[in-house]
Amino acid sequence: MGSIFDKAISDIFQCSDFLEECLIENVAYKCICSSIDDSVVYGDIGAVDDVNFTLNIKLPLSRMPSRGQKVRFRNETYKISNVTYDSANASIALHLQSTSKG
Repeated sequence: MGSIFDKAISDIFQCSDFLEECLIENVAYKCICSSIDDSVVYGDIGAVDDVNFTLNIKLPLSRMPSRGQKVRFRNETYKISNVTYDSANASIALHLQSTSKG
């Protein structure tokens, strides 16, 4: 059995009120949109203009999303600027960037 954090992530991803869908390389993923207070994210080369939310996806995945891939969410297309893991490796957060940036 996993940690209490694993159980919490599983419980959150069971609640359809939180779930939305995004498409990455024409593969649909259930995700939870989380807002970011500060829309400036720092990358390897300094400040990167970013959107003001992340998409969180429960692990494990058959194909791991990667930097630069296109994401379709709420009828808009973004690209992944960074992928981060939560502290228990139970989910990932996709940090998105406008396709016109970088």
